[in-house]
Amino acid sequence: MAFLTNEATSSSSSSTHPWSYDVFLSFRGEDTRNNFTGHLYQALCDKGFNTFIDYNLPKGEKISTELLKTIESSMISVIVFSENYAFSIWCLDELLKILECRKKKGQLVLPFFYKVDPSEVRNQKGNFGMALAKHEENFKDNLEKVQQWRKALNEAVWASCSWCLASVWASCSCTWASCSVTLEEWFSNSEILWVVLLGNNGVEVNCEAFVALLPDGVIPNPTPRTRPGRSGPSTRAYTSSLEIPIGVNSRAEAVELLLDIESNDVRFIGICGLGGIGKTTIAKAVYNRNAHHFERSSFLENVREKSRSTNGIIQLQEALLSKILGDQNLKVDSISKGINVIKQRLCYKKVLLILDDVDKSNQIENFFGKCDWFAYGSRIIITTRDKHVLTTFEKDPLIYKVKKMDRCEAHELFGLHAFQTNKPEAAYLQLAKQIINYSNGLPLALQIIGSDLRGRSLDQWTSALKKYEKIPNKDIHEILKISYEGLDDTERDIFLDIACFFKGWDKDYVSNILDSCNLYPDFGIPRLVDKCLITVDQYGILSMHDLLQQMGWEIVRQGSQVLGKRTRLWYHEDALEVLIGNTGSDKIRGIALHSPKSITVSLEAKAFKKMKNLKFLMIDNVHICGELKYLPNGLRLLCWRDYSFPLPSTFCPQQLVALNMPNGQIRLEQLFRKGIEFKNLKYIKLSSCDSITNLLDLFIPNLEELDLTCRNLVEIHQSVGCLDKLKKLYLIDCERLQILPSRLCLKSLKYFNVKGCLRLEKLPGIQPETKCLEELVLLGTAIKDFPSPIGDLPHNLQQLATPNMPCSHIKLETLLKQGILFEDLKVINLSDCAFITSLPELYAPNLEILDLSYCHSLVEVHESIGFLSKLKAWNLRHCKKLQILPSSIMLKSLQLFDLSGCLSLEKFPDVQPGIKCLQLALSQSGIRELPSSIGYLTSLLGL
Repeated sequence: MAFLTNEATSSSSSSTHPWSYDVFLSFRGEDTRNNFTGHLYQALCDKGFNTFIDYNLPKGEKISTELLKTIESSMISVIVFSENYAFSIWCLDELLKILECRKKKGQLVLPFFYKVDPSEVRNQKGNFGMALAKHEENFKDNLEKVQQWRKALNEAVWASCSWCLASVWASCSCTWASCSVTLEEWFSNSEILWVVLLGNNGVEVNCEAFVALLPDGVIPNPTPRTRPGRSGPSTRAYTSSLEIPIGVNSRAEAVELLLDIESNDVRFIGICGLGGIGKTTIAKAVYNRNAHHFERSSFLENVREKSRSTNGIIQLQEALLSKILGDQNLKVDSISKGINVIKQRLCYKKVLLILDDVDKSNQIENFFGKCDWFAYGSRIIITTRDKHVLTTFEKDPLIYKVKKMDRCEAHELFGLHAFQTNKPEAAYLQLAKQIINYSNGLPLALQIIGSDLRGRSLDQWTSALKKYEKIPNKDIHEILKISYEGLDDTERDIFLDIACFFKGWDKDYVSNILDSCNLYPDFGIPRLVDKCLITVDQYGILSMHDLLQQMGWEIVRQGSQVLGKRTRLWYHEDALEVLIGNTGSDKIRGIALHSPKSITVSLEAKAFKKMKNLKFLMIDNVHICGELKYLPNGLRLLCWRDYSFPLPSTFCPQQLVALNMPNGQIRLEQLFRKGIEFKNLKYIKLSSCDSITNLLDLFIPNLEELDLTCRNLVEIHQSVGCLDKLKKLYLIDCERLQILPSRLCLKSLKYFNVKGCLRLEKLPGIQPETKCLEELVLLGTAIKDFPSPIGDLPHNLQQLATPNMPCSHIKLETLLKQGILFEDLKVINLSDCAFITSLPELYAPNLEILDLSYCHSLVEVHESIGFLSKLKAWNLRHCKKLQILPSSIMLKSLQLFDLSGCLSLEKFPDVQPGIKCLQLALSQSGIRELPSSIGYLTSLLGL
């Protein structure tokens, strides 16, 4: 539909004038900025009109040159006449310019009369009359100016208008009523278009309804480009979800911190988390709260689901363009063209764009190409279950990982869905707590289960909970399963293995096991982390949400209704049924049989014979009545506590990675046959195996951990001293151990512990190659001295514990060689070392614990000890000959200082400010007077 204007030449105006804006709003700010005009602005933007509203008008009466240019470059001017409009010289000058542009450029003018009668404007009655009278007083020397304003007000109402339009009212229900003509008739008959807007009892006009009624031909092609100097936002296309659900506000605020709206850079933000955690809801809240800061904005939902075909991608591109540009008829004929159109139309605009539920990088590229063209101030938000997709952006994205609900939020959300209140009914309280624990902070589960149980009886609740613990809710399962379906076969196996067996295990330990199964965990585990299916905490422990674990169990369960043909058995009753019934098959990949109480069962000698592909066997708290005659040689992990028989004679597990059989009757000479290499074996834990007396020559080149805490162990073979990959060597409480390798040439060794080896008198020579040693524990041994020469202790030593060596001639000057920096050393325990006479200069800036208690020969402590700023506990208890301490102490981290029983110590060091010592023990010491500086110990609790 064409618009009639005052000039015959206006039909070509759209082609001769490059409009920068579709609509210019002229209004009196104090009257309508925060009500009608603000709502009208939003409604225009929602329909795709490129609308100018000046949010930052400078103070003063003279209209700016820049604003005059903005009026000239606008296709339509909307004038909102309100009660105080004419009091503003600024508004009146805008009106003059608007009418000038109407005559010279064919600009369309739309007057609105907000709570004023048009006759008051035309005839300058009421407030308009008072305003013009005031201006005549102020402009006595320029009355011509006032006459121009009077003429403009009259012209804006009636000039060239062929008929009178009836009033359009806003009813209390915000619908349009009392309108004697349609808007289409109105637009087709008026050269200057106007509406009388009179609020009933303060009810504001529904501007969205008005804009929705504008005929399609108002602006056939909204202006494609916005001038960079624009002073106000112009698009607020809110999503449909305006209510802020429980817990969303704090999470939206965390995302907004990453958005940093005030910054003028381009930012890419990822909102990541498992399915059902609330990513979309948070993104909607962020969008609704921040869209008004941007010139253009769009929220595209379900990108993953709609990107399955070329047509689906093109439809998404068209949806993005139509939402932003307001042109429902805009079409693109290919993905590449759509990318180019999006770039061309948006590259000059400050935009907020949200792509929801993205699971592949190319889904981002299908909209934004290389993502290198966005205007300054733009923000792009991606919600995804897989943070790896964010690598599409050249600039590293800022990532917010959505946290699960805390207990209070979960209680409130579940209560609203189950009881329609945030307080559960008393009779249901205990069951509600169990369901909330089961949901583990996942909003999706709380909502679905709460709605499912609403209005049901206690018995139904109890039955449903039992079912959920065995079989997950179908709706929850299907949503969570989406991420699993995006994995390849090896990644699926890793996920299911972790879900069934390895949740709570050390990542490196599990990776070594899975790597031997050709599952490539060094790539696969990070992929699962990226897809929010598992987590790895700061200590390297694998974990996953309880409902994701249950999803994994359900996937295995659905694989076969026959227990013996399932790939994994993790539930102890299922595993018992298969083993006792001897119904296993080559489908079984792993068995975890952890009985909640100790049981004794009878198994057939060849109960594992059919399980040729068994990789993982973990049994605990289960005793069998007879000896097994067969175990699969393909085992990678064998964990069986209290296995009270020798292993089968045919068992030769050369692919074994981890052997963990404490309290067993293992015969090492039978298992590790001479000349057979176990190149995959990395972990051996055979603690409390009384049958082990000697550790013979081992051909295990990649062994990393060896735990032989066996009381009957006497001798360790020399070959153990040369295991290059060995990191941990634990020989704790080996009461009969006497012989170690003569030399430790273990370049990877970090932990060496022979605590409680009562008969061990000689420590092996620690060779220079042993540079990684972090912990050396000799507590409770018969070692009388360190070998000579001992060689340099590694600089990264963290714990030195060599107490209870009453006959030792240890020389700390040799052990802690002067000038060597022990940067990682945190613990020194040399208690009860009878021949230590002095503590020499020590360079250990991170030392936290220093125990020299019961060192009866200790006389002097070097000055350097008084400057160990990280030292927390210093124990010199019963050092009877101690006389000299550092002259002053600056130990700002010190919490415990024990000098009790130091009979020969008469002088206490000067105390420097800043020490936080909480406990000072001086009983039975020789100290009779404390220095005045003791007052610096302001936090002293005990003396």
